[in-house]
Amino acid sequence: MERGDDHVDRQPGAEIRRVGTVPAGADLGAISTIPVAGGSALRALARIGPLLGKRILVTAATGGTGRYAVQLARLGGAHVIASTGDPDAHGESLRALGAHEVVAGPAGLGAPVDGVVDLVGGDQLVCAFERLTAGGTLVSVGHVTADQGENFPYGALFGHDGRHDRSLVTFFLLDCPDLGPDLGLLAAKVAAGELDAQVSWRGGWDKAPEAVGALLDRRLHGKAVLDLLRP
Repeated sequence: MERGDDHVDRQPGAEIRRVGTVPAGADLGAISTIPVAGGSALRALARIGPLLGKRILVTAATGGTGRYAVQLARLGGAHVIASTGDPDAHGESLRALGAHEVVAGPAGLGAPVDGVVDLVGGDQLVCAFERLTAGGTLVSVGHVTADQGENFPYGALFGHDGRHDRSLVTFFLLDCPDLGPDLGLLAAKVAAGELDAQVSWRGGWDKAPEAVGALLDRRLHGKAVLDLLRP
């Protein structure tokens, strides 16, 4: 995966530092879900800082990146709050992944949070930022609401009343250095069953239109995997 020449890292060895190793015998279909979804979740959480004992909100938690973020935050010792548009339908599966709480959006939080992995943007990002505690960090990873901008009302960036030193951080995975070790770590955890890749659809290349349709219609929660070579 590359971008235009103006943005590509041309440092010697840059490409090899993006390559992780896969354990022998691992399910390559499950491993294929890692690079963008798992890598983004891991690096976004790392940007928030040490997670032990912190309250962490993950928005759009039913998506591929969100499901990795929920699991990794729980493994890091955080109190994990998963946000989804339909808690009744998805609450059980998100709790099984490690969420302590499931809410319909940032407005449903019962108390402030120390960090947010935001995969939605728009009004949800603004609302989630408002619920950060002092020193908290929101990492803006995804933008599902592409037709909706982030409009902060007057006073949203004030720092008094326990809101000092809150941060809003932009994110682009390919500008993160040395991804290889992270990808190798995630691959090992998926192969060992410590992380669930959450493959919700899998089929041969001939079924590609079915997978694309399900993704575009948002009928899949998790990842779709196309097997190019059938066993």
